[in-house]
Amino acid sequence: MKAKDIIIRSMKRGKEERGLKVIKPNSYLSDGHTKKADHNLIVMTDLSKLGHEDWIVISAYYAMYQSAMSLLTKIGLESKDQGTLLAR
Repeated sequence: MKAKDIIIRSMKRGKEERGLKVIKPNSYLSDGHTKKADHNLIVMTDLSKLGHEDWIVISAYYAMYQSAMSLLTKIGLESKDQGTLLAR
């Protein structure tokens, strides 16, 4: 499925519990997501030093996820669907 189709479906689902919703831009919430992303990058570095390569990937994923959430929140979008965030 193309990214455009995924986003359109998610916008339709946004009226319900999940999906992509238009919200008021929120810099405070955006900053919170950025802080979580930074934290996950630190955890990723610590795990690397400890030799836990399997968990580095998970920390990296959540750092990227929180970064995407930060950007969406800053421009006035909210997503409770990870598939929408990953659409390319």
